[in-house]
Order: sequence, then C-alpha cells, then structure tokens
Amino acid sequence: MNPVLKFLAALLVIIAVALGVVAYRIASKPAPPPPVVATSEPAAATKPAEPVITYPVVMAAKDIAAGAELTSDDFKIVQWPVSPSQAFASADELIGKHLRFDVPAGEPVTQAMLMQGLATYLKEGERAVSIPVDEISGASNRVQPGDTVDVFFTMNRSSSGDDSEITNTQSRLLLPQLRVLAYGMDSVDGPPPGTSKDIGNNRSAPRESKASSAMLAVPLERVNELLLAVRSGKLQLALRSPKDASQPDLALFPVRDPLLKGRKDLTPEQRILLADADNRAYAGESLSEVSGADLNETKKKPVTKTRSSAPARPRSIEVIRAGKSQQVPY
Repeated sequence: MNPVLKFLAALLVIIAVALGVVAYRIASKPAPPPPVVATSEPAAATKPAEPVITYPVVMAAKDIAAGAELTSDDFKIVQWPVSPSQAFASADELIGKHLRFDVPAGEPVTQAMLMQGLATYLKEGERAVSIPVDEISGASNRVQPGDTVDVFFTMNRSSSGDDSEITNTQSRLLLPQLRVLAYGMDSVDGPPPGTSKDIGNNRSAPRESKASSAMLAVPLERVNELLLAVRSGKLQLALRSPKDASQPDLALFPVRDPLLKGRKDLTPEQRILLADADNRAYAGESLSEVSGADLNETKKKPVTKTRSSAPARPRSIEVIRAGKSQQVPY
C-alpha cells in the first residue's frame, strides 16, 4: 500500500477516536440551568408562615361547687384562638368571689357565672336587714350607700300611770358601726336598672323620691334585737366617720338571756356552742332583755278601788189611793 495512504488512514483513525472522546465528555456533562428571565421587579422572597393569634382564657382547673370562695388553685390559663364573651383573661379578678352554680373542670369562667347583687357585699356572719326610715331618722336623707352609721333606739312611751312617761321612756345605742348597703333606690352595687349612673353616683344630685327604707349589714346575732326595736320603738341613724373604729365594751354590761334556754342535759362543750352566732340568733331575744327593763320592778301593781259606802236607802211602803200609787217612808 502506498505509504501516503497508510498515513492518511492512521490520521483518520486518530481523529475519529478524538471525536469520540469529545462526544463522550459532552454527553456526560449536567444540563445547564434554565436561563433567568430578567424582570423589572426583584424576585419576591419566600414569606414565613404567619403566627396564630391566641387569647388567654381563665378556665376551671377542677370542679367548683356553687357558693364556694374562689382561690387561685381553682383556675388555669388556656390559650384559645377566640375570646369567649364575658370571659376573664386573668384569675386575679376572680379571687375571693363566689359562683352562682356548679362549674365543671375545663369550663371557661364568665361574668354571668359569678354571684352578683348586694349579697356579694356581705361579710361572713352578716345579714342584710331593711328598716324603715324617714327624713328625720335618716339624718335628713344624707345617708348614702357605703356609709357607716350607728343605730339608736328609743322605746315607745307608755300611757298608763301618771309618771310612766318618765320611767318607761328610754333611748340608747342599739347597734354601732353598721354598713349601709342601700338607702332608698340607691345601693352600693350602683343605681337600679333604667336610671342614670350619674344620678346614682353624684351625692349632690336631687333624688327622685324620698327614701322610706334603708338596708344595713347586721351581724347575725344582733338581727333579732333590731327587729324587736323596729316593732317596739323608733330607730335613729347617726352618721359616723369611717375613721372612727370605737365600739362599746359589752363585757362591762350584764349578759342578756336568750328567749330559748339551752337544754339542761347539755355538756360543757355544748353549752359553749350556745354562744355561737347561729345558735344565738335561733334562741331569739325578748323585748324586756333588749330594753333592759326589770319586769319585777316596772310592773305596776293593780290599783284596788275601794267601794264608797252608799247612803242607806230609806224604807218605804207603797200606798194606793183612788187608783194612785205613792211611796210613803216609815
């Protein structure tokens, strides 16, 4: 074979091998990224997911009985996506208050579940008692809900006997330092529904009508004597300063006997219980004990009227003459 042809054949073989190597490398390279299309606005960054908005809600941590005083252990705070109507965000507003009915565990506590009205303003051992008042006994209608008053008692005068008005008339301090819960239409929990709040809170605002009753917070063991005083005499309210905490010392005076005596077979421990407010209120009071009158001394002896001796009636005899009757003494 011609040497020239051999050289050309070898050269072609080398070229073919080189082209194969180049083709293999091209085929094994990764595909290039797609071209970026230029826009007038920058590429928007990926937005993070928005957090879910929640609200703190006070819930019952356990079953709570109606009337029980609420403590911090009765509640837990739970995050809810919604806030229920009249719900509480903090348990601080509920401490010391009372529920109107039983609340199961896991139930949100709302305003409607709480006891409301004048009963919530009573302390333990107190009762709300209404008494009649007028412009004179009510300190010229200047008494306001929330004030502190002393209740004085004047017993009705007796009409029997010449000197009974002096010996039987009495006036004394009956109940000191009582809180006024309501006076007329005004009360410590605000004005009645349908009235202006400004009138209820403004002391200088004119009242629509004169007050005829006042509601006082009275210790349970003193309710009976107040009721007796209302029925048997006249009460007078005396305003006192809220800074004045003076009280009469009851240990200086005789102990009043209750209306119902304790049983004779009571043990010493049971006799001590007779002084409890509930038992004392049940035993009751008598008017003579409340007034301090000694019935043995004040009871008037009946006056025995001596019959005046009538003049002797003269004796006579009936004489009939001509059909006429005539009494002739003899």
